[in-house]
Amino acid sequence: MIIDDVNPAARAERQLSAVYAQDGGIEAAVDWARRTLEADRRDPAKRPLQSARVLRRADRRLSMVSVRYLVNAVSGRPDQGRGRRPRNPLLR
Repeated sequence: MIIDDVNPAARAERQLSAVYAQDGGIEAAVDWARRTLEADRRDPAKRPLQSARVLRRADRRLSMVSVRYLVNAVSGRPDQGRGRRPRNPLLR
């Protein structure tokens, strides 16, 4: 499958919307991630890698791009994929 979307944030939003379509989409996914990390006593702002591992173990349907998006959303960090040009000069 060829995907014309090179923006990781848009790809994560699309994946989360598909996985959590019945629950309410992206907002439900972020709420689930927040509750899951609070239950495991993880601070995604201080320990993003451990937080990503917890989320992946809790729901294996999520890709790493989606997990990173959720960790950034829960920690309050701005999404780093929006508005940036691709690093690869061939993708410009």
